[in-house]
Amino acid sequence: MNAYGYVAVYATMLCQELDSISPPQAWEVAVENCLAKESMKRNVCPRNAFLGLCEEGLVQGVSPGRYTRSMQSKKYAIDAAILLSERPDYLYKRKKLWEIISNGCKIDNRQLDVVIELYKCKLLNVKYASKNDWYYDTFRTLNPAESIRYALYQDLPDEFENPFAELYR
Repeated sequence: MNAYGYVAVYATMLCQELDSISPPQAWEVAVENCLAKESMKRNVCPRNAFLGLCEEGLVQGVSPGRYTRSMQSKKYAIDAAILLSERPDYLYKRKKLWEIISNGCKIDNRQLDVVIELYKCKLLNVKYASKNDWYYDTFRTLNPAESIRYALYQDLPDEFENPFAELYR
């Protein structure tokens, strides 16, 4: 497990176990306990990705709320959760996953570490993420759902069967 992924899982467990701790507080506690380098502690992109997922209720056992002002890292995290829910094979195609969610224009600043580890640990509410109309309405101009779906299915062989198909019926 990578460092920021571990921090995200640890912060999630703190939120689930302690009612008195908010996701931003849990992240800070997890960072202090898990990361040694100051430069890693100051990286806000993984933090904002985690808080963005929490904000939308996409992290198991964490109540939705207002946790971050970052729209870009939040958007990347939600897009990655949606893509992973529809194409779990992207779990092993990190570069391709990042290329799609960022439209190939930025360098991954460890946001995917958070999403991938939460996904692997089954801590993401991905069924909700892929059905979240608010998300699509809000970010339509940034990354239309149609282009995501097109990118997902354009390179699939005909015999591919989506293992998550039952979630969309």
